[in-house]
Amino acid sequence: MSDYREKTTCAVVCLVTLAALLTACSSRYRLDLNMTIGEESRKVKVEQTQYVMDADLGDPLADTRVRAGQGNVAVVTVGTRARRAEGDHLRFLSFDEYLRCQVYMQLPPMPRPDTIQLPDNSFVYLLGRYEWPVQEKVFMPVSGFLVVDSAFSDRVFISLDGEYHNPSGATLAFDGRMKIKVGD
Repeated sequence: MSDYREKTTCAVVCLVTLAALLTACSSRYRLDLNMTIGEESRKVKVEQTQYVMDADLGDPLADTRVRAGQGNVAVVTVGTRARRAEGDHLRFLSFDEYLRCQVYMQLPPMPRPDTIQLPDNSFVYLLGRYEWPVQEKVFMPVSGFLVVDSAFSDRVFISLDGEYHNPSGATLAFDGRMKIKVGD
């Protein structure tokens, strides 16, 4: 009878240890990306990623925001459900809408683990808002960085932590991780 208890106890300990390890690994490698609008932070859904090779960031106000160049550009389209904040004087969010934007990030020709400052290497373009002038839909970085966590032949893992402003002073901030597929 005691042999049965020892085996059962050993099995339970092994299962608990395995569950704890799996939970720890999944949280470490979870690819959560959050967007903060004003004071409200929300998890965003990464809808699409593009990795444009032999390209540089272009003029954020132009229709072509990526141009041929020496580096690579990652474009990440994200979206989230948002609600208008009380006293939102920037007319930034309307009630219960799906907010979508594209985050453009300049990467080196051969991505490898590195930290890249966001100013001059990134911008955000708000999708939709057709009634807004283009200048209001472009958010330029005021602080922050992106980290290429790891780079493989078929994917790049990036951490993003930065704050972006448009000319009216509206703020978007991003914090989290994402995976970008290289190639088709």
